Amino acid sequence: MGVLSMCSPIIRIMMVCMLCWGWACGCSRTVPTPEAEKPLKQTPNALSTPLSVLQTNHSSHPPEMIVTESDRREAAAQYTAQYLNATDLRGKIKSMLEASRVGGIEAIMALGQMFQSEQDVELREEILETLMFIPGHDVDKLSLLAVAAAQNQPQSVRETAIDLMIDLGSPNAIQVLQGLLDDKNPLIREAAEDAIREIRTPTSTVSEMEIEVDDD
Repeated sequence: MGVLSMCSPIIRIMMVCMLCWGWACGCSRTVPTPEAEKPLKQTPNALSTPLSVLQTNHSSHPPEMIVTESDRREAAAQYTAQYLNATDLRGKIKSMLEASRVGGIEAIMALGQMFQSEQDVELREEILETLMFIPGHDVDKLSLLAVAAAQNQPQSVRETAIDLMIDLGSPNAIQVLQGLLDDKNPLIREAAEDAIREIRTPTSTVSEMEIEVDDD
């Protein structure tokens, strides 16, 4: 499944639209318009001042205000509270994406709180997918994925967590996956076996290539 999975078309479309809106709004703030003779009149609700989450794409740097650990903690706590208090799907998705842009362990902890509090299965899966947007911190990501792969989680959530362990590609994930080889659910056992094989395969291939080069 990975980060490109389609567990919910509606949720996925909303996330893509929000990211695209953020990119467009961010670009509009940096392009000068000296030739405009009659600029549009600004109103209090104008979209020229978008929310911070829509100003920056996942591929770019976090907002300049989030530069210290204290700033990240404060921002992560704010977005977590927004998620917990959100009453609609769009509000939850927006808070989820904002939290991921904070970066660092603070963002991972925020997504972890969202995951633990969320009752909707598809949103749990989306939280795990969003986790993979955060650069680095593979050990901390793996900790959340291990929680998501536990027996008390729905099967689809567990399968999503296992697939994302493959994407993570960390050797440490093998230890977590080996703990699932005796799971009572045969589908989970099979998924864990496949994941271990896929994580190990690139390493084996590289080793074989190195041996062949040495032989030459």
